[in-house]
Amino acid sequence: MRKIFAGLLTLTTVLLGLGLSACDAEKNFSSTAGSATREISEVITTSPTNKPLEPTSTVEIFETVTVLPTDTPTRKPTPAPTGTSLPPTPSATPAPLALNLTSTAIDSGGFILEQYARNGNNLSPPITWSDPPEGTESFAILFVSDPLPDAGGTWVLWTLYNIPASLPGIPEGLVPDEKGVLAIGGQHLENSYLELAYSGPSPHPIETRRFYLRIYALDTVLEPVDIENAAADVDTWIGGSEQILLNAMDGHILAKGQLSGKYKGESPTG
Repeated sequence: MRKIFAGLLTLTTVLLGLGLSACDAEKNFSSTAGSATREISEVITTSPTNKPLEPTSTVEIFETVTVLPTDTPTRKPTPAPTGTSLPPTPSATPAPLALNLTSTAIDSGGFILEQYARNGNNLSPPITWSDPPEGTESFAILFVSDPLPDAGGTWVLWTLYNIPASLPGIPEGLVPDEKGVLAIGGQHLENSYLELAYSGPSPHPIETRRFYLRIYALDTVLEPVDIENAAADVDTWIGGSEQILLNAMDGHILAKGQLSGKYKGESPTG
């Protein structure tokens, strides 16, 4: 474009220099300018940069998105290595079996007969038992009251252990030696009267109290050290021997049985 206009100016200058009349110069300028204009129009029309824009097609772009799970995957348990074994699960101690217990010291009405009471003949009661389980090594006896409301425990009438497993019962009126040992076998602990023997019920006047006679079949014979260890944490004499025996028998009771009877204290005399 700049070259074309520069050529026109040069042509005009030359014509003027040749002495052409103004009119002729004007005609020649117009003719030349017209030709130049047509060339410019052709250049503009055919210029690649001014071609009509073709319609642009719409291109849709889709992006593939991978959605990750939001929950944490469940972790599978790791199997135990081949050739190893898991530690055994500790089993609970089985509940003691029932042991059949009978005694003629309790009448049909559920009362303890007077000859077995402290204010009576104070005889130890006769007891029989049957069907001890296999593995029984000894028997033990407890004869205790209901818990005393203000004394911190039960009143213990009788605590006897290491009764031979071969015996099916014991007769009434057993008298131990000074160390509390019976001739037929068996060892006493002190009762709540502080005696190494049996001593019967003696409730307050006109008071009726219930007592429990219990038999235990054990899988062991208790040693003196077992009793010493069992007594280590017992700090009260009322009901103390019951707790000592229970501590010593813990984990060794195969079977047990129980009888209960009431006893009424003497009426006050006027």
